[in-house]
Parts: sequence; C-alpha cells; structure tokens
Amino acid sequence: MELIDVITFIVVFVVVFLISEFLYLRKFKRKGAMGVDEIKYLVKRFDLKKNKLNYKRMLFTLALIKALIIAFVATLLCMLPVDKWVDMMLGFMVAFVVLMLLIYALYEIYGRYLKRKEDRK
Repeated sequence: MELIDVITFIVVFVVVFLISEFLYLRKFKRKGAMGVDEIKYLVKRFDLKKNKLNYKRMLFTLALIKALIIAFVATLLCMLPVDKWVDMMLGFMVAFVVLMLLIYALYEIYGRYLKRKEDRK
C-alpha cells in the first residue's frame, strides 16, 4: 500500500462523509427521521423502537459507515492493476462484490448493536 492509496482513502472518506452528513441532516429536517431510507431499513429489519433511538447519532454513524464503504471500494479500485479492458471489468466486478458484502456486513453489525443497546435499556 502506497502513500497515494492512503491519501485517496482519506480524501474520499472525508468528502463522502461531509456530503452524506449534509444530505442526511437536510432530509431529516424536511421529512423527519423516517424520511431517511437507512433508518427505515434498520428499524424494520431489527424491530427497533422508534422512541428509544437517538436519530442525530444514528445519522452521524450512518454517514461514517457510508463513507467507510465508499472510500474502501474506491481505494481498492485504485490499487488494482488495470492493463487491459478485461482487467478493468474484472476489477469492477470484484469492487461490486466487495461493495455488497461491506454494505450487508456493516449495516448488520450496526443494527445488531442498536438492538442490543435497546434491549439493555
């Protein structure tokens, strides 16, 4: 891993985080908490009680998760060698699979964390 890869990760992470945070807060102010699709998914999937959730903290954490996923996949794509068209297509397929796995895994972990935290209260 070279310095350029680390810089790519940090820049993409910060940019995506700031944009996501801005868009989440804007949507939250306009439509309320249930206007954010990720919150709807987590509440429905893990049967969370809406009145026990801290929505501002959830929006911050969801923005972090989204930024981490996108930055990781973008850095992975930058690190893959692309000599031919076939290599590029293979890289995109690998990145897509990694993207789907990260989305599922990180939202699953966060949803279980929220459920466990809710059960303690």
